[in-house]
Amino acid sequence: MPTLPIEIRGPAGTIDCFHYRPEGSGPWPGVLMLPDIMGPRPAFATLAERLAGEGYSVLVPNQFYRLGKAPVPDLNAPPGTPDTRKMMRDLLATLGPREMRSDGRLLCEALLNLTATARGPIAVVGYCMSGQYAIYAAEQCDIVAAVASFHGGFLIRDDEDSPHRVAAKLKARLYFAHADQDPSIPFDRLDELRANLEAGGVEFVSEVYEGAGHGFAVPGHRAYTERDSERHFKALLSLLSDMGRH
Repeated sequence: MPTLPIEIRGPAGTIDCFHYRPEGSGPWPGVLMLPDIMGPRPAFATLAERLAGEGYSVLVPNQFYRLGKAPVPDLNAPPGTPDTRKMMRDLLATLGPREMRSDGRLLCEALLNLTATARGPIAVVGYCMSGQYAIYAAEQCDIVAAVASFHGGFLIRDDEDSPHRVAAKLKARLYFAHADQDPSIPFDRLDELRANLEAGGVEFVSEVYEGAGHGFAVPGHRAYTERDSERHFKALLSLLSDMGRH
């Protein structure tokens, strides 16, 4: 698939991104693909290229651009060590709800301004810590018609600005995929997520992938499984199916 590095200038700096699109002249429905905490890398190029091959204009940003151009985190850092956990805490500290909202609006607008992107509705998909990011971005952009969160973290908190409460106010269709071997998911509160979405009248699907671990969808992740990654991709295509691709 054709791939183009692009830069998006905003108040907090320049966001380095990659744009993936199908062969041909387009335009195609837009998808903002937000990477997990390790940022854009070959694994997300694989996912974005595959999605572009299905007929979508896909933008993958470096969400940690405030700290430098991608790759920002050490991609070879051993998981679970104190140094790696500190690195992740430092990364997360740069992206609170305010930053996710402002960056999300900027990225959605940039995606729509690409000549390869159709002027109709767009989608936002997040992985891991970017599941919440997708929700905050969609809140800022009325043109977002679909939101997906795969093994998303920090979705259910006690504060009023918690993503599960924000999601209940969205007009977009939502899809949540939770891994049942994921310690970052408060399974005792998933009913709270569903209840909020139902009370808000949101069209949604919230599924638990049995036997899956945190990171199951991302190639190269230690929890990756082909079975669950394929399931995630089919679910994503189903979510996107009515966005005017045909």
